[in-house]
Amino acid sequence: MPTHGHGGDKGLCGQCPAAWHAGGAASPCRGSHPAGHCAQNNSAHNAILKGPRDIRAGKVGPVPRQLQNRHFDGEDAAVKGQNYLYPHDYANHWVAQQYLPDELRGTVYYEYGDNKTEQAAKAYWQKVKG
Repeated sequence: MPTHGHGGDKGLCGQCPAAWHAGGAASPCRGSHPAGHCAQNNSAHNAILKGPRDIRAGKVGPVPRQLQNRHFDGEDAAVKGQNYLYPHDYANHWVAQQYLPDELRGTVYYEYGDNKTEQAAKAYWQKVKG
């Protein structure tokens, strides 16, 4: 069964956009290669497990307003407009924007490992985010 390589590194799969989404937060690969290929490292595996743990612990809240698919707010709405910032309209395809509910603001799911691929991703995102 063919697979794509990691350049000798068992870090995140460079061909899986999900692995790099949100500053390196990994998610299960949806590619055409063998299942589990992208979750070979502990960092990705641990990140994937943290979200459901928070949900089971009751750490949930409403989806941030700009991510809601609302096209009509109603005449009496205090806040009007979706105000979503499309990351691809910004330099490096990234813009500061809240994605998690207020109750989870500041929560970190993905923690970079010490392998060269994850450290390169960490350095890249530190540079992009300033």
